Amino acid sequence: MLTCSIEASSVGLRCPRGKSLGKRAIKSEEVIADIRSGISDLELAEKYNLSPPGLESLLGHLVDSGLLSQGELEDREQFTASQVIRAFVESRRDRKVLN
Repeated sequence: MLTCSIEASSVGLRCPRGKSLGKRAIKSEEVIADIRSGISDLELAEKYNLSPPGLESLLGHLVDSGLLSQGELEDREQFTASQVIRAFVESRRDRKVLN
């Protein structure tokens, strides 16, 4: 099993006020499986309790360590962009119906 032990402050992990998370192990295999299954950035951030910069840092660590390819990350970003476009088109349709 592959794990990333990452300093909480380096990936922007959220924690209650006055508490320190120190290092936290995140299972790389689980994160990669989630990414490859198409889970959204928001779902990843919520599942692993990461801030947006923390998620970006985690993805960078996975690419830097060779566990996730740059191409996979780019494909994921394109898929996310297409979801945004689809949502925009659907919202315009909804507005027309309401008018």
